[in-house]
Amino acid sequence: MKHILLISLALLFATAGSAQGLKVTDDGLDKMVLAVELDGVQMANLEMKEELKLDHNQLAQIAELNVAKYKLIEEAEQEFSSDPILLSKTIYRIKMETDKAFTSVLSDNQLRQYLELEGRNNIRFVSESDE
Repeated sequence: MKHILLISLALLFATAGSAQGLKVTDDGLDKMVLAVELDGVQMANLEMKEELKLDHNQLAQIAELNVAKYKLIEEAEQEFSSDPILLSKTIYRIKMETDKAFTSVLSDNQLRQYLELEGRNNIRFVSESDE
């Protein structure tokens, strides 16, 4: 009985140890993005193109929306640099408006993938009351 417990314990530690080495992230894309000097818009476009498998028309529309999004964020950072709370709310509003615009460009599956990519698994942006 002791041998079975010891073997089970050893297997448990071996399994836990090997699980620590597993990576869930997409290291290949991360390394590719880090190897190239890109600004925020270009990085967002590249990541969305690769992860969401956008076609040419979708990529053009998403690129336009991302340019507008990052321009608004830069303006907000300059305007509200002294008020971090207002800046945070403004950036949140900009992101929600952009997400709403993405709904007309992306398929439902792509939209879900985008939200997972952004770390926003909730689809709260569909409602009108964001605040």
